[in-house]
Amino acid sequence: MGYWVAILVFGMAQKILSLWSARRALDSGRDAEANAVSGPIECKQIPTPLSSISYALRTYIVVPASFTPIFSHHQRLLYGHSIPKRLDFLIVSGFWILCVLLACVNYNGAIRTSTMPQRNWHYTSDRTGILAYACLPFLWLFTGRNNIFLWATNFDIQSFSTFHRHIAWACTLLAIVHSIGYSIILADYGKPYVFTSTTHTRPDGPQWNPYLRTVVAIWMFDRIFRIARIAYCNLQIRFSELQISLPSSSVTYNPDSDLIMIDTEAPPHLALKPGQHYFISQPLSVHCLESHPFALGAYAQASSRSLKEKSRLTFYIRPYNGWTKTLRDRCSRAKNTIQPLLLLEGPYGHTAPLHTFDTVLLIAGGTGIAATLPYILDYAARLDSQATKTTRLHLIWSARQRDVFTTVLSDELSHVLQCEGVTISFFCTGGDPMSPIEIEAIDKEVAINTTSNIHFCNGRPDIRGAVENEAEIARECSTRLGVLCSGPGMMADECRLAVYEAMRRGCRGIRYFEEAFTW
Repeated sequence: MGYWVAILVFGMAQKILSLWSARRALDSGRDAEANAVSGPIECKQIPTPLSSISYALRTYIVVPASFTPIFSHHQRLLYGHSIPKRLDFLIVSGFWILCVLLACVNYNGAIRTSTMPQRNWHYTSDRTGILAYACLPFLWLFTGRNNIFLWATNFDIQSFSTFHRHIAWACTLLAIVHSIGYSIILADYGKPYVFTSTTHTRPDGPQWNPYLRTVVAIWMFDRIFRIARIAYCNLQIRFSELQISLPSSSVTYNPDSDLIMIDTEAPPHLALKPGQHYFISQPLSVHCLESHPFALGAYAQASSRSLKEKSRLTFYIRPYNGWTKTLRDRCSRAKNTIQPLLLLEGPYGHTAPLHTFDTVLLIAGGTGIAATLPYILDYAARLDSQATKTTRLHLIWSARQRDVFTTVLSDELSHVLQCEGVTISFFCTGGDPMSPIEIEAIDKEVAINTTSNIHFCNGRPDIRGAVENEAEIARECSTRLGVLCSGPGMMADECRLAVYEAMRRGCRGIRYFEEAFTW
């Protein structure tokens, strides 16, 4: 238990340090603006010993995948297995080493048995059983949606999922060794233990109950907070009218882009931010017990806290199997639009501090635009209030269907295309190449003027080249570059590798953020 407590303390310290660094970067940008310093900063920053250590740790421990540069796999599977980041790999490796040491080291005991083998089996069985029990609280804590350490540390949900899996494997192996040991002991006593006896389930005193009570408390905490989040996101109570209402929703399917758009209302007190995701459920259907996570794709915050005002949330979903396929089929039968009762649970996730960077590079693949588009909306809002340090934002977006661009960037969102400093490069990777006539038609449909920094290309984007170019500019000008990627596994791994190589070449101001497609 002490090992994971130390890891969580380390994660909280890392979180505090990152928040302090982001605040310092934003304050330095405001100071530069107050001093009327225009253009990029040409002076080189002198690294301090502490910053050099932090830079080395981020370059070789935090950012790369476990086996980079030999294998860059992280989001992709390697021989059917998921590969964690290098920091997560070192943490779980330390956990396994500790489990082996604690399970194998010798200690003196006072167990009265006739033979040395029985005594050794008794020691081993007791030790492995206690270790398995001690891991149970963290096994449940790391898998919950309402794990408070998702907020208190810099570990993301993938990291906690990795910790959870390895703790589960360790608990299983320790429990198997514990059961084998006592089976052998009781077999030596002439008792058929496994099949004809119930002694292996007999209570052995209340000293181990605190571990189980902790597990029950964690489970109840998570379930209660799930219900509270559902009520927070959906119930709209008007005490003056003694009325309780649920939000209305509409689901639209576009066959040309093979994309489902869910538009739903939310109470005005719900704070909508980039980086959030919500679990969506449909209570009045055969899938009533299911809830699926989706990134918040676009939003319109209510102008006031009045109950008459409603916030709007939009989710972009690619239909596959199960519930999303059912939605698509229902929309197809109802002229592509239905209005089911949908419930939200959230918000979950965290917001990357992209507004503290001079340049932001957003890389999206397919419906990964849902995770990047809110940051463009946030940039546009902050630009009006002068609450951002960012002066240039570049979105690289690739999709198989060219109609995805017009579906997402409709009239309601076309204003973000005209924001100062925004550049969008759209790559169509499927079907026939786009002709100039088709590009002109898209321009008219989305109301793009000829001066917009929007480029339509055919084929796959050069992710590594784009990251290298931006990193080289940031290194030469001593500016800060934030890179956020949301896309398929190959795209995310390529982007992570490019950031790692840029950091190895001396780009100190680059930071990498990732929104995974799958957990």
